[in-house]
Amino acid sequence: MVNVAIGHYDDVDGVLSHALLERASIANGQNTVHLDIDYKDMVAPLKLVDLEQAKVARIFDLGHNKSWESQEFVGELRRITQATSLEIYDHHRWPDSSQVYEVGARRIVVPRGTDNLERRCTSEIINFFFTPNDPTALLLSQIASNSDFMPNLQYQGLDAYTRRLEWVVAAADKRITELRSIELVQYFATLPKDHPKNASLLDSKYFWPDHFQVALEEYGSAVESAKQSLEKTIRIEKVQTPSRDYEVVIGFAPQILHMKEGVRHLQGKHPGLPIYACAYEDNSIIFSRDTEEVNLLLLGRAFNGGGRESGAGGFLPGGFTAELGEITVYHVLEIIKEALSNIP
Repeated sequence: MVNVAIGHYDDVDGVLSHALLERASIANGQNTVHLDIDYKDMVAPLKLVDLEQAKVARIFDLGHNKSWESQEFVGELRRITQATSLEIYDHHRWPDSSQVYEVGARRIVVPRGTDNLERRCTSEIINFFFTPNDPTALLLSQIASNSDFMPNLQYQGLDAYTRRLEWVVAAADKRITELRSIELVQYFATLPKDHPKNASLLDSKYFWPDHFQVALEEYGSAVESAKQSLEKTIRIEKVQTPSRDYEVVIGFAPQILHMKEGVRHLQGKHPGLPIYACAYEDNSIIFSRDTEEVNLLLLGRAFNGGGRESGAGGFLPGGFTAELGEITVYHVLEIIKEALSNIP
């Protein structure tokens, strides 16, 4: 029998959530199968779960979007719960009306009421349940938190390591380097429990091996031209709603800058604004902010996605792509306007 871990490899929190579950699995003498999940097809990995072999299936860090409520997705969850245990862990808030609460999962850990789980990343939640007495697992969960909530760092002294690890994770996910995401999962899963002081993580042969540095340099070289391409598309637009006006920085980026790198580049070029929107070649769109004027979860949901107040994402409406230029910008701004105009 095996455990099944279903989560994305898009960012540090996703990769380290996989790694912490693997650490727990190794400590308990168990085996875990890791499945990557794509927001555009969330059903596909569920169909890969071998119910004759799976002892438990754990889904984590997917946020909540309309796909969770689709008949096909809910049906796959029920198929799993009828044969084995299902557990869900996430730091994104769900609506109380979600059908997923009714599928028969053994455990669903998501923000409810005023429990403040939204202030924790998924790796921290998983560390609490599966690796509570592991100092290295705690450190990894703190690194994931810094990445998820940057620039509002909760754990000082980890910022330099976190930023570099983000690039390594991106290099593996985008296949810019020979290093693969599952190799990162396995590497962090087998780190010793004793670890160096935070300030020396980059000097540690365990936390910063040579192949991490290679991946970092390869990704760094690749993103420079991508950022130049993004800069050519940047524009600042004004969205007018009945209550007030909002400035929106919008740009179109090569896929290599997905998920956070593109929108962060917009923030670096035009800091201090309430909405940044970066669309990518796969027609996804990511939102960020430098002020707290806008709840970005509203925008994520407006684009058939999800997220949280400080960061969200979704997909461009059918038929609209970066190549359409002015037409796409117009419709993106109209959707943003409608979402913000409906605020009570």
